Amino acid sequence: MATINIVVTVGNPGSGNRYYLDGVLQATISATPGNTYKFDQADGTNSGHPLRFYNNVGKTTAYTTGVTTSGTPGNSGAHTSIAVDSTTPNVLYYQCSSHANMGNFINHNSTKLIEELKKRLNTNFSNTIFLNIGDK
Repeated sequence: MATINIVVTVGNPGSGNRYYLDGVLQATISATPGNTYKFDQADGTNSGHPLRFYNNVGKTTAYTTGVTTSGTPGNSGAHTSIAVDSTTPNVLYYQCSSHANMGNFINHNSTKLIEELKKRLNTNFSNTIFLNIGDK
């Protein structure tokens, strides 16, 4: 589908270094399966702050499927990309691999969740409407 470019900078709002995505402090990203999200870390403030994805906020399990990295954060061309598809976990955390609490999360609604509900409930959802409370 599309590649979505997101400019990453690092700043300290008074509580330690944090990621800013397109100028928004610790932004939450609502991803669409089929899109690739490119986190551009070329800005010099990214030096020493490699952005990575994790299955949990405590960073105990890195998520690497569909993830590519290029360059050194803080240098021209540096970025981390993630290709989101129906097998991507519905919630992933983006964090600095070197420091705690710099990021937030990325989420998406995929057919993976609906298919799992169908299996567990043995129900046909063809006449059901799903609402995402977070949609505007």
